[in-house]
Amino acid sequence: MLRVELPNGGTIVAMLLAVLVLGCGKAPGAAPLAETAAAQTSSDGGPAQDSSQQTDMQVVPLNGDDVAFYLRVMRAAAERVAHPTAADRQAQSRAASVASQANAGKTPILAATDQDALMRSMLLQGQADRLIVEEWHLDARRYEAIASAIEAVVPDPAGAFGSGDAPADATPHTPTPLERKIQAVEAQNAQFLKPYVPEIQKLLTVVRHPPPADGT
Repeated sequence: MLRVELPNGGTIVAMLLAVLVLGCGKAPGAAPLAETAAAQTSSDGGPAQDSSQQTDMQVVPLNGDDVAFYLRVMRAAAERVAHPTAADRQAQSRAASVASQANAGKTPILAATDQDALMRSMLLQGQADRLIVEEWHLDARRYEAIASAIEAVVPDPAGAFGSGDAPADATPHTPTPLERKIQAVEAQNAQFLKPYVPEIQKLLTVVRHPPPADGT
């Protein structure tokens, strides 16, 4: 049976992920957490990048309010990873149980509440900041744009998320005017963010690369 590797090395059956993303079997009145998380998480587990929002944020340089907003969320996310709530632990335990059954070749019986539980567990494994944005009822589009702009120029120490340490495109081409403007703004952002880099990288290490949940 096909399995999908999660950011912390755990596994979950691909069929279950399809159920989560497509919303199959969603319980009436379910919280929007699963919907927003699926929309905000890219295929490689990194921040989703809405093209219009990302371009707007890259063309307009970051300011102090943007950085403060990002850090407030990421600090809370790091604290959440270190000290998960009772609901978080319950979700992690349920996800571990479902994955264990699936990896043993059994078909898990999913309760109506399992969709959000499984998605919560997945968010805690590398995207806890999206969980904070959802719970605090913050502007998700603004956060995604700011996070994309910051993580585009601040390398993730572990190198698995963000594009700050991504290899350059080896295909030579003449940059378009928009690309040149984006490059200039990214250079400006990188300079502006220098005082914040140590904390941002520490937060990225904690939030994007948490230890495996023990399911307890």
